[in-house]
Amino acid sequence: MLLNNARILKNPTHSVSEWIKTDGWRNLPGWIRNPVLFIVKKCTCDFVVDKELLKYLVEFYNHDQGYSELALNSDKDGVMMLKTSFRFVNDLWRLRKPSNEEEFQEFYRIVPWYIFDIAHTHMFRHDRRFKKRVTEQCEGKVLDFGGGIGDLSAKLAERGHDVTYFDIESKCMEFAKWYFAKKGLNIKVLVAGKKLELPETYDTIICVEVIEHLTNPEESLVIMVSHLKKKGRLIITQLDCEGKTESNPMHLKINFDAKRLLNSQGLHRSKHYPWLWTKE
Repeated sequence: MLLNNARILKNPTHSVSEWIKTDGWRNLPGWIRNPVLFIVKKCTCDFVVDKELLKYLVEFYNHDQGYSELALNSDKDGVMMLKTSFRFVNDLWRLRKPSNEEEFQEFYRIVPWYIFDIAHTHMFRHDRRFKKRVTEQCEGKVLDFGGGIGDLSAKLAERGHDVTYFDIESKCMEFAKWYFAKKGLNIKVLVAGKKLELPETYDTIICVEVIEHLTNPEESLVIMVSHLKKKGRLIITQLDCEGKTESNPMHLKINFDAKRLLNSQGLHRSKHYPWLWTKE
């Protein structure tokens, strides 16, 4: 019996839910079972609430929606919104069926739950580890292109970077401004217009989980590179996005060879991080 449990614990592909469904662990002595179960849960629990960020999300949501009777009144209410918001967002997208740039932007401008959807993704352990690596690779003046709810911009500013947040007008941008003000952070905020324009050059440009939402990804990529300083760094994901899925109906397919384009613009990908590119 103990041997069977040892095999389960050694196998990293077994999740907590798979382990506790077996009968063997229940037969372990309590002094072994309880601490082991606690450790396994802690190590494999992928979603961990950022209580500070959640507090700001709830405060902003209640204020923005003008709620009193329907206000989110507890951490439990906030966590519920984190875990269910992606369904609201996806269902609304399917109902509205936006098909062009104006309709896309209008969707992001009005949907109130998207801030929770993004925050939920950012609270997974794997995303936190990734963002930690991103912040470690940033240098100098940073542009957070498509900065969303602004939590990454905030982390970079707290590390001492000169940060510019860039996005379309949306509920996410409204929250980001609120968030920066509440935390007392001096972060420049740029609103994307119909024509993509950037006012200066940057040492690092971040474009994480963004390009797959753009109707003009190739043009946007060229403009980003043109505003990257020599030896500057481009941190970008989803260059191989295959388009929408059931869980991500908002994703658009990348229909060009992004690697070839970036190479042609004098950028080379890191041997260690596939999302990190450096300009010659």
